[in-house]
Amino acid sequence: MAKELLSSKAAIAKSLSRLAESGHIRKERDKKDNRAHRIFLTDAGREAVSSSKDAFMELETLLFGDLSYDEYCQLEELLKKIYFGILSKR
Repeated sequence: MAKELLSSKAAIAKSLSRLAESGHIRKERDKKDNRAHRIFLTDAGREAVSSSKDAFMELETLLFGDLSYDEYCQLEELLKKIYFGILSKR
Protein backbone atom coordinates (compact mmCIF):
# COMPACT_ATOMS: atom_id res chain seq x y z
CA MET A 1 0.00 0.00 0.00
CA ALA A 2 2.80 2.43 0.89
CA LYS A 3 4.49 1.99 -2.48
CA GLU A 4 1.24 2.57 -4.38
CA LEU A 5 0.60 5.79 -2.44
CA LEU A 6 4.22 6.92 -2.73
CA SER A 7 4.43 7.03 1.04
CA SER A 8 6.24 5.27 3.85
CA LYS A 9 4.84 2.35 5.84
CA ALA A 10 5.02 4.48 8.97
CA ALA A 11 2.97 7.29 7.38
CA ILE A 12 0.34 4.80 6.19
CA ALA A 13 0.17 3.19 9.64
CA LYS A 14 -0.25 6.59 11.27
CA SER A 15 -3.01 7.57 8.81
CA LEU A 16 -4.84 4.29 9.38
CA SER A 17 -4.59 4.75 13.14
CA ARG A 18 -6.11 8.22 12.85
CA LEU A 19 -8.93 6.88 10.66
CA ALA A 20 -9.61 4.15 13.22
CA GLU A 21 -9.57 6.63 16.11
CA SER A 22 -12.03 8.88 14.26
CA GLY A 23 -14.32 5.93 13.58
CA HIS A 24 -13.95 5.90 9.79
CA ILE A 25 -12.36 2.45 9.61
CA ARG A 26 -11.98 -0.58 11.82
CA LYS A 27 -8.92 -2.79 11.85
CA GLU A 28 -8.97 -6.53 12.52
CA ARG A 29 -6.09 -8.96 12.72
CA ASP A 30 -5.98 -11.25 9.72
CA LYS A 31 -6.99 -14.74 10.86
CA LYS A 32 -4.47 -16.43 8.56
CA ASP A 33 -1.57 -14.02 9.08
CA ASN A 34 -1.44 -12.55 12.58
CA ARG A 35 1.09 -9.93 11.44
CA ALA A 36 -1.41 -8.37 9.02
CA HIS A 37 -4.54 -6.33 9.57
CA ARG A 38 -7.69 -6.23 7.49
CA ILE A 39 -9.18 -2.76 7.09
CA PHE A 40 -12.93 -2.12 6.82
CA LEU A 41 -14.88 1.08 6.25
CA THR A 42 -17.41 1.86 8.95
CA ASP A 43 -20.74 3.57 8.30
CA ALA A 44 -19.05 6.86 9.19
CA GLY A 45 -16.29 6.09 6.69
CA ARG A 46 -18.77 5.30 3.93
CA GLU A 47 -20.58 8.56 4.70
CA ALA A 48 -17.31 10.51 4.47
CA VAL A 49 -16.46 8.88 1.13
CA SER A 50 -19.92 9.60 -0.22
CA SER A 51 -19.93 13.25 0.83
CA SER A 52 -16.42 13.85 -0.51
CA LYS A 53 -17.27 12.55 -4.00
CA ASP A 54 -19.26 15.71 -4.83
CA ALA A 55 -16.39 17.92 -3.65
CA PHE A 56 -13.90 16.01 -5.80
CA MET A 57 -16.18 16.22 -8.83
CA GLU A 58 -16.46 20.00 -8.37
CA LEU A 59 -12.68 20.27 -8.08
CA GLU A 60 -12.18 18.15 -11.18
CA THR A 61 -14.54 20.40 -13.13
CA LEU A 62 -12.73 23.49 -11.87
CA LEU A 63 -9.29 22.11 -12.77
CA PHE A 64 -10.03 20.32 -16.04
CA GLY A 65 -13.32 21.78 -17.26
CA ASP A 66 -11.66 23.93 -19.92
CA LEU A 67 -9.76 21.00 -21.46
CA SER A 68 -11.08 19.17 -24.48
CA TYR A 69 -11.46 15.41 -24.20
CA ASP A 70 -8.23 14.93 -26.18
CA GLU A 71 -6.35 17.39 -23.98
CA TYR A 72 -7.64 15.65 -20.86
CA CYS A 73 -6.50 12.27 -22.20
CA GLN A 74 -3.10 13.70 -23.09
CA LEU A 75 -2.71 15.16 -19.60
CA GLU A 76 -3.72 11.83 -18.07
CA GLU A 77 -1.07 10.00 -20.10
CA LEU A 78 1.61 12.53 -19.13
CA LEU A 79 0.73 12.24 -15.45
CA LYS A 80 0.86 8.43 -15.68
CA LYS A 81 4.29 8.68 -17.28
CA ILE A 82 5.50 10.90 -14.44
CA TYR A 83 3.95 8.62 -11.80
CA PHE A 84 5.45 5.41 -13.20
CA GLY A 85 8.79 7.16 -13.70
CA ILE A 86 8.83 8.01 -10.00
CA LEU A 87 7.88 4.45 -9.06
CA SER A 88 10.66 2.98 -11.18
CA LYS A 89 13.26 5.09 -9.36
CA ARG A 90 12.25 3.92 -5.87
